[in-house]
Amino acid sequence: MQDNADDDIMELLVRYMDDEMPLTERTAFTKRLEADALLNERYQLLLSAKQAIRSYGLRQHIQALHKEYAMQANKDNAPAKVIRPASVFKQFMRVAAAIIIIFFSYGIYQYSSTNNNKVYNDNYVPYTLSVTRGDNGRSTVDSLYANGNYAAALSVLNTMQQKDQRDYFIEGQCYLQTGNAENAIQAFKQVENLNRQSGQQAFAEETDYYLLLAYIKTNNINEAAQKLNTITSNKQHLFYKNATQMSGLQFKILKMKQP
Repeated sequence: MQDNADDDIMELLVRYMDDEMPLTERTAFTKRLEADALLNERYQLLLSAKQAIRSYGLRQHIQALHKEYAMQANKDNAPAKVIRPASVFKQFMRVAAAIIIIFFSYGIYQYSSTNNNKVYNDNYVPYTLSVTRGDNGRSTVDSLYANGNYAAALSVLNTMQQKDQRDYFIEGQCYLQTGNAENAIQAFKQVENLNRQSGQQAFAEETDYYLLLAYIKTNNINEAAQKLNTITSNKQHLFYKNATQMSGLQFKILKMKQP
């Protein structure tokens, strides 16, 4: 049995979908949908159900028109046959069955198609460095990264005796680009360590997001969920919008599929 809170949410979703909210309430609820990925997922499913009902009604209307045309085309004198329409209950059950099939098929599709690589690829955003640095070695790294020479950039980075947050962040990016998410995680963690030690926040928000992606890539879903929560709890975060667009359902499926 659904609890009252769940019923209230469904009522809000239906009112929002049917445009029955006052402007101020609708504006506030729109922001809530943007901030809550799971709630937005439920809303999208509700829209799909509504579309299924509309499609069903359209089919019924077309069938009625075809039947009327056929009756007009038949010029014989046979007495008209009275066709008793299906009961409202039967029509409702047909629509309900169609909706159940849609939801069930959607669930099967999502479960079978969702994996950590797909979620990673769907949400990965290539990172562009803003400004190159004056130091010769670091300028070389920046240039190599900007030109997509990730392996060469890693070779230079590995010769450095001392690295700052930017160096480790670029290193993490290069590892992601070359398919080594495990090493990317270690590099991004070094950014976090240096930020804690120095009291600075260099590349902090960028590291949050790409560490989240690296966790997804390596199927560390619990760590990814924690990092996702860190980002989505701060509306001012640089990657807040990216994080809120991630599917809550996909995260649940990834957790279910973990060994």
